[in-house]
Parts: sequence; structure tokens; C-alpha cells
Amino acid sequence: MTEQAIHQCLAAVEDLSRLSVLGAKIGIRPHQASVELRIAYIRDMLAILDRYC
Repeated sequence: MTEQAIHQCLAAVEDLSRLSVLGAKIGIRPHQASVELRIAYIRDMLAILDRYC
């Protein structure tokens, strides 16, 4: 999912503060990526959420 698509989904929520949880599904298979790559992916996803919220 692109950053724009994530932002469009978040925009569909009337009031983000009413959400009990805001997160993203991370679909990197452990055997296909190093720990460093998985951490970078998580960091990047959190940055996308931070830019919106």
C-alpha cells in the first residue's frame, strides 16, 4: 500500500482520536529479510503514520 493510499484510508475516519488502536499490518516474511530490513520497514511505516497524524 502506498503512502497516499494509507492517507486516504485514514482520511475516511471521521475522528482518529476515537480509535483505540492505529496500526498497520506488516507483511515481511522473516526468512526473506534481514532484521535490519524489517526494522527499517517498521520505521518507515511509523513515519508514514506520523506524517498523517
